[in-house]
Amino acid sequence: MIKFFRKIRQNLLTENKFSKYMLYAIGEIVLVVIGILIALGISNQNQQKINDKKIASILKEIQNDLVKDIEGSKMIFDYQIYTDSIAKLILNDKYSYEDYRTGDFETIGYYYSDFKVITNGYDNLKRNIDNVPEKYSAIINDLKNLYELDKTELDVYNERIRATVYKNIDELYNFNWYQEQAKGIVSEEEINYHLNDDHYKNMVIKYMNDRINVFLKCKSYKSDAINLHNKISELLESKDSISKNVSYNSIKGSLGLNNYVGTYKLKETINNSWDRIIEIKEVNGQLFLSNEDTDVIEILWYDKSVFVDTGKRSPILVIFNRSKKGELYISSDINMSAIYEKTKG
Repeated sequence: MIKFFRKIRQNLLTENKFSKYMLYAIGEIVLVVIGILIALGISNQNQQKINDKKIASILKEIQNDLVKDIEGSKMIFDYQIYTDSIAKLILNDKYSYEDYRTGDFETIGYYYSDFKVITNGYDNLKRNIDNVPEKYSAIINDLKNLYELDKTELDVYNERIRATVYKNIDELYNFNWYQEQAKGIVSEEEINYHLNDDHYKNMVIKYMNDRINVFLKCKSYKSDAINLHNKISELLESKDSISKNVSYNSIKGSLGLNNYVGTYKLKETINNSWDRIIEIKEVNGQLFLSNEDTDVIEILWYDKSVFVDTGKRSPILVIFNRSKKGELYISSDINMSAIYEKTKG
C-alpha cells in the first residue's frame, strides 16, 4: 500500500502536475490525521473502560467497608442497651446497700466502645478522583458527606468518651477505698460512695451523655451507610442491596408482631411526664408506638425483643417482655424510663 502511494507521488512529480500533487498531499495528510484520531479514539475508549472497571472495583470496596461498618454498629447498639439499663438502676436508686455489700451490682463509666469508620475504599477513591467517570459523579457528594462530615463528628464523640473514661479511671486513685477494693474488700466508704455521693451519679450522667452522642451518631451513620450502599448498587446495576427497614421475619419462635400489638398501662416510673396509656400498632409490617397526645413513633426490630426508634435526636429503646415478666420497658434520655403492662391485645 505504501509503495502504491509512493508511485502516485512520483508520477505526479514526473508529469509536473504540481497542483494535483498538492491536493494529493493534503488528502494524504487528512488520511493520516483521521487515522491518528481513530487510534486516539480507540485508545481513549480503552482507557475509559479501564478507568470504569477500576472505579467500579473501588466502589465495590467501599460497599464492603460499609457492610463492615453496619455490622460493627451492633456493638454500639448492644452496649447502649446495656449501659442504659445500668444507668437507670443507679440514678433511680434501685441498687440497695446489700447489693453493694455483696457485689450484686453493675457499674459504668470505666469502659468505652467507640465506633471506628473503615475508610480504605474511600481513601482509594480519593487517590483516583480525577479518573472517576461522569456516570459515577452523582455519588461523590454522598461519599463526602458520609466519610468527611459524619466521620468527623463521630471522631469528636469518640474522642470525648475516651477522655471521659480515662478521667473516671484516674479519679479512682484518689479514693482511699479503691485500695481496699483492689484487695477484694468492700468497705463502708465504698458503699456510701455508690449510694449517696453526688459525684458518682454526676459521673454516670456525664458518661451516659457521651455514650448517647456516640449512639445517636452511630445510628444516623448506619442509616446513611445503608442508603449509600444501595445507591452504589444502583449505579453498578447490581442486585446487592441492604434493607432500609429491619425485617420482622428474623423474629423467631413465639415472638411476632401479634405478641407486641396492644394497649399498655403505666406501671412504674419516677418521671411524671410519661403517658398513662400507650398503644403499639402494626401498619404494613412495621410497628408504631402512639401515646395519648397521638404522637406516633416508628420503631424497628433490633434484636430478640428489643426495638429502637427511627429518629436522630433522643434515643428511644423499647423492650418487650423485659425480665420475662411480660412488661414493656421504654427508655428515653438520661433519666427517663417507664415500665408498662399490657391491658389489651
